[in-house]
Amino acid sequence: MSATVKLEGADNLSTKLKAWATRSKQKVQAEVASTLLAIESDAKKLAPVDSGYLRSSIHANIKGAYAGSVTASAEYAVWVEFGNGRNTPQPFLYPAYHMHKEAFLRNVKAAIKFK
Repeated sequence: MSATVKLEGADNLSTKLKAWATRSKQKVQAEVASTLLAIESDAKKLAPVDSGYLRSSIHANIKGAYAGSVTASAEYAVWVEFGNGRNTPQPFLYPAYHMHKEAFLRNVKAAIKFK
């Protein structure tokens, strides 16, 4: 006894899968970049200003297709964010990150959903 299975429309399925993969990749890359820039913008708005140096040291860094970071290169940024023995914390990076985290995850899930 034997059975034969024939998948009709395999070429069409293959074409759709390739298009989905390309489209998803582009959407995720765009979401990563736009989220990093939004976090940078909000961190700059939230950063306390004395001379403006801290604010000007905040930058989004896109690293490859799916990675990046937002950093503050001012040498005292860590003390502003977390505080120290003399100064209370004035967080600006973590709040900016948290403002965008849920929307980022939701948008990436939507970008990779097969339609």
